[in-house]
Amino acid sequence: MNNIEYGLDEFETGKFPEMDVRVSLDNQIEPNILFYSSMLFITNSLFALYKQYYIYSFLFGLLTTSSLMYHWPSDNVMIGHFDKICILSIVYYGGYMFYNKTKPDDSGRNKGEDEVTDTETVAFGTEAKVSGINDKVDESVKISGVLSRKTLCMGTVVGLFCMVLYFFIYGYFIEDYCFHKQKHMGDIYHALIHLASSIGHHLIMFM
Repeated sequence: MNNIEYGLDEFETGKFPEMDVRVSLDNQIEPNILFYSSMLFITNSLFALYKQYYIYSFLFGLLTTSSLMYHWPSDNVMIGHFDKICILSIVYYGGYMFYNKTKPDDSGRNKGEDEVTDTETVAFGTEAKVSGINDKVDESVKISGVLSRKTLCMGTVVGLFCMVLYFFIYGYFIEDYCFHKQKHMGDIYHALIHLASSIGHHLIMFM
């Protein structure tokens, strides 16, 4: 049996404090939803490794570790501080990556776009000139597709970032969303933040 004591007020009102963890039949403590949603960051670490963003991959590896440790039932304050440092590192480096991928270079293009190479034209022969024009058209269509993809990714990343701020920062002030008075509701919104953050950083690497 669990040694949990309640006062007369709880028994009279029928309201008992909510627990952060579930207790299984064999009396073993089980983690909540945030422990499992933290595993999403493993995909970011692996995708960053695939894209050869080694620092990004390393930071997400640290964040995965710290988040799993923090959301496992524990009273260790140092783990909470370590998790916050990992979160700030990811936010900083993700912002740095986002800025570099959207910053226009000296020619006015966004970095990451495929360069358009001038097609050599031959002084004689209509066929060679037509071929050169077609090559330029193909390159223009290719760049247009890259811009559309980048624009879509940029808009989605900004939208997800605003959603995270809304659920967490605004929720803090109004005591709702991630700071909902019912713990399980707050955990659901917090898990949504994990999902939105994971998708957002995937898109930054994909840009």
